[in-house]
Amino acid sequence: MDRTSPTTLATHVQGNETARPEIVSPSLDRMLELMVVFVLATSMAGLVLALGGLFQALQVVLLGAMSTLAYAFRFPASDRHRQAPNARHLLLLALVVLFFRIPSFNYVLGGQDEGVYFNIAANMVRTGGIVPTDAVLARISNTAQVQQYVSENYQQTIYLPGVYRSEDAVPQSEFQFYHMFPMWMAIAGGLFGIFNQLYALTFLSLLSVIFIYALALRISGKAEVALAAGLLLAVNPLHVFFSKFSVSEVPTLAFSAIGFAMLAGYWSAPTDERRPRWLVLSALAFACLFTTRISGFMYLPFLLAVSIASLLCDPDRPRARALHLWGVGVAGLYALSVAYGLRWSSHYSTDIYELSFRPLLGAHWKRVAALAVAAMIAAWGVMWTLSISRWRPTLARAVLVASRLVGPLTLLCIAAALYKGYQLGFTDLYLGDPWMATRWHLAGAGWRSFGATSLIVAAMYLGPPLFVAYLWLVQRRSGAPMLQMLSVFLLGFAANFALLQWFVAYQPYFARYLLSEFVPYIVLFVCCAWGATRSAVGKSTILAVILLSGVYAVAVSAAQYGKRENAGAQEFLSRATSHLGAGDVLMMDATAPPYGVSAVKTGIVYAFGKAAMNVNATSLMDDTYIARIAAAFDDVYLLTAKSSTPAGFDFVETERLQVAGFDHSLHPPVRASNQLDLPLYLYRLHASYGNGSVIDFGSGGAGVGWLGDGWSTPEPWGVWSIGHSAHIRIASRDLIGAEDLKLRLTAIGFVGPSHPRQVVRMAVNAKPGTTIEFRYPDATSQTIEIAIGSGGVGATGAVDVAFDMPDAVSPRALGRGGDDRTLAIGLKSAVLVAGE
Repeated sequence: MDRTSPTTLATHVQGNETARPEIVSPSLDRMLELMVVFVLATSMAGLVLALGGLFQALQVVLLGAMSTLAYAFRFPASDRHRQAPNARHLLLLALVVLFFRIPSFNYVLGGQDEGVYFNIAANMVRTGGIVPTDAVLARISNTAQVQQYVSENYQQTIYLPGVYRSEDAVPQSEFQFYHMFPMWMAIAGGLFGIFNQLYALTFLSLLSVIFIYALALRISGKAEVALAAGLLLAVNPLHVFFSKFSVSEVPTLAFSAIGFAMLAGYWSAPTDERRPRWLVLSALAFACLFTTRISGFMYLPFLLAVSIASLLCDPDRPRARALHLWGVGVAGLYALSVAYGLRWSSHYSTDIYELSFRPLLGAHWKRVAALAVAAMIAAWGVMWTLSISRWRPTLARAVLVASRLVGPLTLLCIAAALYKGYQLGFTDLYLGDPWMATRWHLAGAGWRSFGATSLIVAAMYLGPPLFVAYLWLVQRRSGAPMLQMLSVFLLGFAANFALLQWFVAYQPYFARYLLSEFVPYIVLFVCCAWGATRSAVGKSTILAVILLSGVYAVAVSAAQYGKRENAGAQEFLSRATSHLGAGDVLMMDATAPPYGVSAVKTGIVYAFGKAAMNVNATSLMDDTYIARIAAAFDDVYLLTAKSSTPAGFDFVETERLQVAGFDHSLHPPVRASNQLDLPLYLYRLHASYGNGSVIDFGSGGAGVGWLGDGWSTPEPWGVWSIGHSAHIRIASRDLIGAEDLKLRLTAIGFVGPSHPRQVVRMAVNAKPGTTIEFRYPDATSQTIEIAIGSGGVGATGAVDVAFDMPDAVSPRALGRGGDDRTLAIGLKSAVLVAGE
C-alpha cells in the first residue's frame, strides 16, 4: 500500500473517486436499495406498533411492503453508472450463510440475555405489545393473597431475570433490553410460529453479510475485494455462532453495515448521481441500530469525527455540507433513542448508563456526561464555523497529521491489553476480586489469563494472521479517505476492548461483544486494504493471509455443526406444559433441589403462554392461600424436583429436564455437553382445601371463586344474595373425596322488625335438601349444614348448591335506606368437613 505524500488535499480526496468499479447491471443495486427501504420501514412500523400494543406480524410486513412500493414510485431508479453487486456473488454468499446458520437455536429458557430476547418476542406475538404479562397476579389482584404471592414471585426489582418490576404494591413490569431485535423475531414468530422466530436472526445475519459486501464494494470499487470480505464474514465462527443465538450483536451489525453502505454510496457517487435520500436511509439505519442496542453511544464520537473531517477536508463543499447535515440528523436520532430507552426500558437504560459511565467519569458522572455532550456540540459548532473560514486548510492539514496517529495508537491499545493480561495472570492485583478470582477463576491463572483478554479473543476468532495483518496495515496510511475513517472507527473499539471491556469471562457468550463492530470491520478493513495495495508482494501476502484465515474460519465454524445451544429445552417445556389448559396454573417448587426455576418459568410464561408461579414449602401447606389460587384457575399443577407426592396432589408424570449446550470455556464454541440433566415431577391438585379449612366469602376470600349467579359484590365481611335465587358451585378438585362429606355455611339472614322472617330452601345438584328459616330477633344467623357425600359431584364436574329465597326483599322497600338490592341471605364463610 502506498503512503500518502504531502500533496494537496484536493488530490488526496479526488484520488479515491478516480477508481471506478466494474459496471454490472444496475437493477441489482436498485433491488438492494429497495431492500433497505423495506427493512427500515418494517423496523420502524413494527417498533411503533409494538410500543402501542398493536403489533401484528402480517400487518407490519404489509406496511413495510407498501412503504417500499411508495418509495419505488416516488424515487425511480437513476443509477446509470453506480456501483452494483454481482448476482453470482450474492447467491454464493447467501448459500454459505444459510449452510452454516441453519438450524438456529431456540433458546426458550430464561435467565440470560438470549432467553430474555426470545421470550420478549414470544410475548409480543401473543399480546401485541411490549408489556410483560403475569396471569397469576391478574387473576388474584385485589385479594388478601397478593402480597404473599408478590413476596414469593418478585425479588427486589425483578419478576424474572430480564423482567424488571416497579416498587408499587401491585408491581408493574417491563422487559429488559430494547425492542427492535425482538420485534423482528416476533415478525417471524407471528408469520411462521413462535418456535421459528429465530429465523428472523438468520435473515438479519444474511443482511449483515450482504451489506458488508456492499460496503467493501463502495470503499474499494473492486468486486473481488467485496467478495472476499463477504465470504470471510460468512464463515467467521463468531458470526456463525451468534447468527443462531438470540442476542442483538448480529442485528446491530446488519443496521450499521446498511448505514455505512448507504453513506459510502453517497460519498463515492459522481456529483450528478448523488441522491440525498441515501443519506436519509443511512441515518434511519443508525436510528434502528440505536433502538437495537443501547451501546449506540459508542458511535457518537466517530460520527462526529466523520462530520468534522468532511467539513474540514472535503474539497467537494456540497458533499461536505450534506454529510454535516447527515451527522446532525444521526445525532438527533440518537437523542430520540435515549428518550425512547428511558421511557420504555427505563430500568435497563438507567443501569447500563450507570455501569458504563460511573467507573469512567466518577460519582458525578451524570453532570460530567452532560458537560461532555455540551462540549461536543460546542466543538461541532466551532468546527462548522471554522470550516467556512480561512482557517479550513490549516485545520484540514492538522486532521491529516492526526490521522497518522491511528496506527501507533492501535499498537498502544494492544500493549495495554497485554499489560492488563499480565496483571491478571501474574500479579496479585485481582486476587481479591469477587468476579475475576472467585467467580471466573481468572486471577493468577498465568498464561491462561491472556486468553481471556478481549483483543486476544478477537485474534482467536479472526485467525492470528488476519489480526496481525490488521495491525500491520493500519500503520500504512491509505490514500482512500473511507479506509482511513474505517481505521479511526476500529481504533475507538480497540481502545474500548483494551481498557474497558478488556476481558472475556468465558466463550462463546461474552465474546459476542466483539461481533457487532470490531471483528467484522477488521475483516472489512483488511480486505479493502488488500484492494488498495499496489505492491505485488504486499498484495500476494495479504491474499495469502485472507485465504489462510478463510480456511481457519471454516474449520472452526464446522466444529459447531450438529450441535445446538439449549438443545432439549423446548422439547421438555412442551411436554411439561402439555397437560395445562388455558385456565390452569403451574406451581413451581422453588425450595426443591435447584433446576433453574426462573429459567424454566420464563419459557413457560412467555414462550408457551402458560400461567406459572413460584411457591415455597410454607405456602404449599397454607390451605387458604392454595384455595385462593385454586379458585382463580381451572386446575392447579405442581412441578418439583421432589419425588415424594405432596399432600393434596396426585402424581401425573415424570419429565426429564435434559438440556445441552456449548461448554463455557476460553475457547471458541467447538464442544457441547449436557448443562442440565435431572428428573422433574408433575403433580395435579386434587383437594385444594384440607379437612376443616375455613373458606372466606369476603372480598378477596377463596370462597369468591365458588359464587355463581345471584350474588352481589363481595364485601369485607362476606356476600349478600340478590334476587330470589342463587347458586354456589364447588369444583371437584376442591372436594376432599371422603365418603361422608358435609359443607357447613356460616350465614346471616336479612331480617328485622319490619321483616322478621326469611325462608331459604336449598338443593344439591337439583336434589331437594335442607330448608332453613331466619327469624328476628333470635335466629338472625345460622350454621347451615349441607350433606354432599362422595357422590355429590354433578354432571358438570362440580357440586351445585341452589338457594331458593321467596321472602327476599330490598332495604328500600322496608324503608331502611336507598339500597334497592333484593336481599335474603348473606354468606360469611364455609368449612368442608369429612368423616363426621
